[in-house]
Amino acid sequence: LLGLALFIRRRTGRLPWQDGACLLLKESFGVPAEDLMEADIHSMSEVTAAAQAAEAFCRRHGQSEKIVNHIALCIEEMAGNVIQHGFAPGGKNHLSIRVLRKPDHWVLRFRDDCRAFDPIHYVPATT
Repeated sequence: LLGLALFIRRRTGRLPWQDGACLLLKESFGVPAEDLMEADIHSMSEVTAAAQAAEAFCRRHGQSEKIVNHIALCIEEMAGNVIQHGFAPGGKNHLSIRVLRKPDHWVLRFRDDCRAFDPIHYVPATT
């Protein structure tokens, strides 16, 4: 354990129990708070608000209208599909969206707690 602690200290410059040092993530892994937009979605009515918030976020960062529209459309379509096909009827499901501005690209992250998608039930039976 001592060897592992020394390795983590040498690699990250932090003690193993400090602020996720055991993850050994590079300094470039995250983004500053001003380059991050998060939205939590619980219903279809919140999808449009999240897409509009992403549009405003991207515009504030000087992104072209084409990219702004693509990001908003991705959020609308993907979040709508998750809610329509993944949320349990009457359940308390949750969808979290993150939009990250990196120096040379954008990252969209969707995380949900919905039932798993089973593609076997969507493939037509062959005879």
